[in-house]
Parts: sequence; structure tokens; C-alpha cells
Amino acid sequence: SLSKEKTCFIANCAKITNNVCVQCKEGFTLDDKKLCRVSDKNCVEFDEDRTMCTRCIKGYRLDDNNRC
Repeated sequence: SLSKEKTCFIANCAKITNNVCVQCKEGFTLDDKKLCRVSDKNCVEFDEDRTMCTRCIKGYRLDDNNRC
């Protein structure tokens, strides 16, 4: 998608090369489509885009950043 500055923006991406994400922000992993998906071993349910945890395993709860 485009940012407010009309530049290429890939959600949760830390480094973009040739319009492709090559490195995700901490807590995210690069999938086969070169998109950053949340990486949380204590999460059991994610939002539709898999960019945010919506439910944790028993004994954990979501913090303000939607992490378990």
C-alpha cells in the first residue's frame, strides 16, 4: 500500500529492497509472499491478515501491542 507520503509501504516491514520486503520488524516473520506475519508462539488465533494476535494460549493474555 502507499503511505501518506505516496511511497511504497509494506506493513511491519523493516527493510524494503526493489519494492520487496527483505526484513520484517521484530516479532514478525517473512512469509512466502514476502509479507510480514506476526510470530508469537503463544498465540492461537490471528486476525485475517495474520498481522495481529487475537487470542492467546491458556495462561497468557494479550498486551497493549496484541502480543501474548
